[in-house]
Amino acid sequence: MTRVLVAGAGAVGQWLGALLDRAGHDITLLSSPRHVLASDAAPLRITGHTALEADLAFVADANALTGQPPFEAIFLTSKAHLTQTIAPQVAPLLAPGGAFVSLQNGLGNAEKLAHFVPPNRIALALTSHGLTLERPGLIRHAGTGATLVGPGPVGDPTAAAHAAALFADAGLEPERQTAMRGFVWRKALLNHSINPVAALHQATNGELLERAELHALAATLLREGVALATRGRIPLPPGDLAALLDATLHKTAANKVSMLQDVAARRATEIETLSGRLVRLAEKLLVSMPRSEAVYGRLKALEASYLGEEGARQTMWEELRWEQEPF
Repeated sequence: MTRVLVAGAGAVGQWLGALLDRAGHDITLLSSPRHVLASDAAPLRITGHTALEADLAFVADANALTGQPPFEAIFLTSKAHLTQTIAPQVAPLLAPGGAFVSLQNGLGNAEKLAHFVPPNRIALALTSHGLTLERPGLIRHAGTGATLVGPGPVGDPTAAAHAAALFADAGLEPERQTAMRGFVWRKALLNHSINPVAALHQATNGELLERAELHALAATLLREGVALATRGRIPLPPGDLAALLDATLHKTAANKVSMLQDVAARRATEIETLSGRLVRLAEKLLVSMPRSEAVYGRLKALEASYLGEEGARQTMWEELRWEQEPF
């Protein structure tokens, strides 16, 4: 039995926590107060591709865990723009020799984590499973996909091996990788192509596949992103990314992406760690990304409509602070 903390536990984190709890591990979820209140009222219920109820230990404040035994593994499943906020809170809770696993979208997570966690303890993971938060206490597993895991920024495989064993216990059949940079970029390009389009048009993934104008826009964003990656000499994995985009939309057709859920809840999105980073890098590398710039601008305007102009700008400035790190 492994003592595991899932930090920033939204839909993906709670689903993973429930799977690990079912496998017999000791699970604690660090989540928002609304999820803690829901857990006090009833067990977490997951429907769809996973049918499961789990009575899990939730906390809303990392300080509540101080003085308890350290965690042998910490999974960070928060939105990427919260990495620099949550990581320093939970890093001291990691046991010596433990694994700190980023299971997140977006670019720059590994570089941020290395400021707070020994780099050789970091593992990177990605999943294409689609999870929709129906309401606190109820999650729908809306689509299946692959789960990848590999080493963090210094290439030490130890933490990744620990993480892979836990993913296997959860029944996720992880694909082990020796290097994650290209896979992180591939996932970011797919998210850049899907998430802001779904959020702006209030569309499920299946609707992006079915509606010709939305599918064409997503495909264009993907082509622009691939051109940027080529100019930046990013080692993307081999394969037809356009076909992978369509396969992802098909497998997760019922899913409402987290960015759409954030906009509906009037929260800051992770657009800056996806489209924002891409369009700013494109400017530096002299790559033309007109549709990507337009979609990014529209999403930021939508954020400003409920966060306020200053709130929307603040999320951009916070990300710009980190973009001095190598891409």
